[in-house]
Amino acid sequence: MSNPYIAKLIARLEDTDKDVRREVAITLGKVASVSAVPALIVALKDENFTVRESAAEALGSIAMASAVPALIEAMTDTSDSVRQKAVESLGKIGDLAAALVLVDALKDQSELVRSMAAAALSQLDDSSALPAVIEAMKDENAVVRQNASYALYKMRNASAVPSLIEALKDEQDAVRHNAFHALGQIGDVSAVPALIEASQDERAQVHQSAAHVLGILGGSSTLPRKILADSRWSAQERIAVLERLRGVRYHMLGTHLRYNFPKTLALCQMVLKEDDTAAHAGAQEVLNVLLLLRGSQCDTHNLSEELVRPAQSRESETEPETLLRAGQEPDKEGDEASVPSSVWQRLLGKTRGAVL
Repeated sequence: MSNPYIAKLIARLEDTDKDVRREVAITLGKVASVSAVPALIVALKDENFTVRESAAEALGSIAMASAVPALIEAMTDTSDSVRQKAVESLGKIGDLAAALVLVDALKDQSELVRSMAAAALSQLDDSSALPAVIEAMKDENAVVRQNASYALYKMRNASAVPSLIEALKDEQDAVRHNAFHALGQIGDVSAVPALIEASQDERAQVHQSAAHVLGILGGSSTLPRKILADSRWSAQERIAVLERLRGVRYHMLGTHLRYNFPKTLALCQMVLKEDDTAAHAGAQEVLNVLLLLRGSQCDTHNLSEELVRPAQSRESETEPETLLRAGQEPDKEGDEASVPSSVWQRLLGKTRGAVL
């Protein structure tokens, strides 16, 4: 049975006074009456933008999928505020049919619409929107970046890691905060070098968050093995990251983080006796490099600074800036160094006459 009170309100959506129509739309949204949906859809075409805005917001409060096509059409409205409310309501309804229009809204001329589109996409379980959200992390507006970073946190997709690493340097605290949390949720070890650098930041919020996320990624036993197992890194890059990780010391505000694990050569020998297939393969690769260095006639003291730098000519899936940061302050241990192409030439005797 229909509610007489609701029926009277719906009838007032045709009142000649725009203020009355607006207040009626707001009230219908508050009572969330499903029976009001058809009339509110009609109100999306009201001549007054404040009525259209209130109708769009009310439809989001009622959250019926039947309103999605009309709200999508409202995305062509000339009023920024109407488009913003339409985007917000589409996010609340959460229908995947709205995904494409929300992605398009990330390029809207209005920063309010763009920021709301990023927030709305965080409520949809649609990985097809991921590239557009990653691109939104470059938006000039801080609120857009903040909402985009939160959307990436919700999506939990490793493809977003490079963008999230870059966001650790964002000028806005909220963007950095979301980026740290997203990296913790995703758990990708390619973020380790950037997290190590951030753990040394002078800002308390930054270094505390970085230490927290490093702890989530793993402790002294698990994280070094994850690094060895990551085939996206070359052997020399893994050696450099392990060296930096071994130097992490963090004690502040109840957070205690210290990585104690054997030197890389001994670590690899230990891992080769374990059952982790992925770590086993990585350990063997790293061990081969270290043994080659140990048996060479190169000046390892002079090589140490060069070895921690990623090979300039190698294309890596990991951000080059991140890897460079990881090697800024290496511990100069002769058998713990990495081996770029120029060093291989030395080991092969092309410049120093070393004999294998």
